[in-house]
Amino acid sequence: MRILLFDPRERDFFLPLTYTRAIADLYVGSFTLKQWWQRLAEEKIYILTQAYLQEKYEACANDNEFMYINATAIPDTNILKAALALDYNEALVVNDIPVAFKSRELYANATQLPQKFETVAKIDVQLMQYPFELVQWNKKFFELQTGLLANSQSRAGISSTNLLIKQENIYMGDGCTMEGCIINANDGPVYISKDCTIMEGSLIRGPLFLGEGSVVKMGTKIYGATTIGKKCTVGGEIKNIILHDYSNKAHDGYLGDAVIGSWCNFGAGTSCSNVKNTGGDVKIMHHKNSSTINAGLKFGVITGDYVRTAINTSINSGSSIGMCCSLHSHKTFSGIVPNFSWGSTEPNSYRVEEAIKHIYNWMQFKDEALSEKDRKILEWLYKENEVSIKKQSIPKY
Repeated sequence: MRILLFDPRERDFFLPLTYTRAIADLYVGSFTLKQWWQRLAEEKIYILTQAYLQEKYEACANDNEFMYINATAIPDTNILKAALALDYNEALVVNDIPVAFKSRELYANATQLPQKFETVAKIDVQLMQYPFELVQWNKKFFELQTGLLANSQSRAGISSTNLLIKQENIYMGDGCTMEGCIINANDGPVYISKDCTIMEGSLIRGPLFLGEGSVVKMGTKIYGATTIGKKCTVGGEIKNIILHDYSNKAHDGYLGDAVIGSWCNFGAGTSCSNVKNTGGDVKIMHHKNSSTINAGLKFGVITGDYVRTAINTSINSGSSIGMCCSLHSHKTFSGIVPNFSWGSTEPNSYRVEEAIKHIYNWMQFKDEALSEKDRKILEWLYKENEVSIKKQSIPKY
């Protein structure tokens, strides 16, 4: 039986992160959701998402038996057990939302999934609804993942020049260098993947996951729960963030309670507020329909992929920055910044040809290249933006 993680209709609430990825590709704790499910199921997991993104993911072989699991469900062996007990065209639901179902049909993308089932069974599980929950629950995710990563990490080779507090909760992969740092794992584990560099004077409080090949610059202050993807560079002050692969927050400045996409770069001195001056609840605007969502007392910023900020950029709490944005010219950004914004909040002011050219340039810094599939996704999103802009400009009589 093949297991597929599908994007539900509620995926739009995770924009702008999900413009360029399926929900299953989001980091939580030490894994992406797909990686977490693979550890629990101990078998290969496939992804079912929107039609324009589907080509990005490996096609699932047809074997006439498929289990579909809602990608917003927090991975749990109880879901697997309950789903396996289902008959075909039966579903598990919570609050009328499908959590899992079995089928003999392989669907081409998530938009083709059925909305009605012959019979349903209720299940008590947690579904994620909004992107701010990724960081608000990140410490819990680390706790739920206890033991899933530790077996693949070692404590060997940690230099005696470092001060380690609760060393049994600290794991470091092969090929890492770390000298003259303080790591406190009392509040949660610290996982340092292979080939990472943690420079002198860095202060780290768990829980923390540091992805393969990432760099922590001198004097960095990190406190959990924080997830940093592979080939990232971080510095300054960081608190309770998720930073996806290949992104940089390399200099002084504060970033807290934030979810940042891939291939983002924060210029020196960039800082983000995570609380309101009034001490009231932070509101986030939905990236597609501008409705507001209450994120609680603390939340900083959410960004799509390929976002860059100029030096000394300031970002207000609750901001939502679209993908492919270059933030400069303004001192402070607030609310929604549309996709493809160039130094302003005007959608599609960053021409897609220029955006792709600049992405190629940035990828060369990390010896990577933009895939043809990702280039087509960017071009498709830009055209969709143009269609939306034209519709909004048509006068109503």
